[in-house]
Amino acid sequence: MTTMNRMSRTFLLAALFLLPSLLRAQQGGDRFFLREINAAESALRASSQEELSRYRWQWNGTGFSCRNGRGEAGYNSVSVKTLRETKQGECADLSGADLRSAWSVSLVIDMKYVNLRGARLRKADLSRARLVGADLSGADLSGANLIFTDLSGAKLTGIDLEAAHLRDATLDRCDLTHANLAQAQMRRVSLIDAVLSSATLSGADLGGGHLVLADFSYADLSGAKFRSADMTAAVFRHVQAANADFTPLSGGYESNLREADLTGADLTGADLKGAVFNRRTRFPFAESEARSRGARRLPWEVDY
Repeated sequence: MTTMNRMSRTFLLAALFLLPSLLRAQQGGDRFFLREINAAESALRASSQEELSRYRWQWNGTGFSCRNGRGEAGYNSVSVKTLRETKQGECADLSGADLRSAWSVSLVIDMKYVNLRGARLRKADLSRARLVGADLSGADLSGANLIFTDLSGAKLTGIDLEAAHLRDATLDRCDLTHANLAQAQMRRVSLIDAVLSSATLSGADLGGGHLVLADFSYADLSGAKFRSADMTAAVFRHVQAANADFTPLSGGYESNLREADLTGADLTGADLKGAVFNRRTRFPFAESEARSRGARRLPWEVDY
């Protein structure tokens, strides 16, 4: 409930408490005060009904979903204008919205710290938007255009980004726990120090990405492409990475696995040809097997 709504509700309750006394004191004002009382009661009922009807991102006993005060599932009708002015779009349905045109900004949509928990933004255009620190927990952005979008520090727990376009996007320090990034197009994405534990990235393309210190523990990376990605000190503990591709892009740098931790990872069928590592890299098998599968240590690599 907003501060304005709380103030209005307090005023209405105070009015209902004081009006009987004023009614008795005001000779001949019966009809006037009765009208005021009825109006106040009607406004209070309308406010209560509005609050009950508003959908919020909340725990329903088995998981999070958008539900109102009656326990019904659904989405709020929120205009782009309201979203722009209030930055409150929790459980809003904005599927297919071209937010770039609606914002009337030529280059960048500034949506820093906006609340879009549980919002539906399927195939929405948020390219080049600035969503620094935004809360998109549980939001549905499947198929959305997020090319060159800055999501640094955003809360993206449980977000659905299946088949989303994230080329050159910045997701540094983001929490993407349990996120769905299956088949996402993520060439040159920046995921520095991001958390993607238990996330789904099957078939995702992270070629040329900056994944330094990223945590993929227990994630599904089956068939994902890490070609020419910088995975220095990244964590891949117990990931499912069958048939993942760690080879260099044509004309690109080697995929960098220096100091990466792949303890317990399933690398069945994964292609490691040309990937580089150092003494601090932890494979789920002996270094000799990593070499036999095409990974290599650079001759000038200094162990320390």
